[in-house]
Amino acid sequence: MSNDIIHILEGYRNDRLLGAVIREVLAIVSNATFKSKKSGGGAEKSTAVSRIYSTRSSLPKFRKECFSGVFESISSLGATETMVQLHVIETLNCLISVWLSLETGAPLGVVVAKYPTPGTEFLIGSDYDK
Repeated sequence: MSNDIIHILEGYRNDRLLGAVIREVLAIVSNATFKSKKSGGGAEKSTAVSRIYSTRSSLPKFRKECFSGVFESISSLGATETMVQLHVIETLNCLISVWLSLETGAPLGVVVAKYPTPGTEFLIGSDYDK
């Protein structure tokens, strides 16, 4: 699974809206040990995911400096209503959420959450393999 999601992202590195954050993700994983996992939950409506990110990013305690791709993802996910599936990539320094369209397989949302203190979170597991 690790290489599958990376391969998908490589195909969208020049995307008009998400290209910059996708290139950031590819740079992160090229220099780090990581683990990836597809969400075990069901698919979500892209517009609902967009609203969730919009709401969270408007909260007073939202730390903009800890995230990249949030506002691009809000725009991309909210542009059309389609079903999306969450894929997560975790490194020692960040957690990356990739929302793939079930219809086209394209990434519609890519959000990088950087840990305030690198190496303090292990959300997927501790046995990292690339």
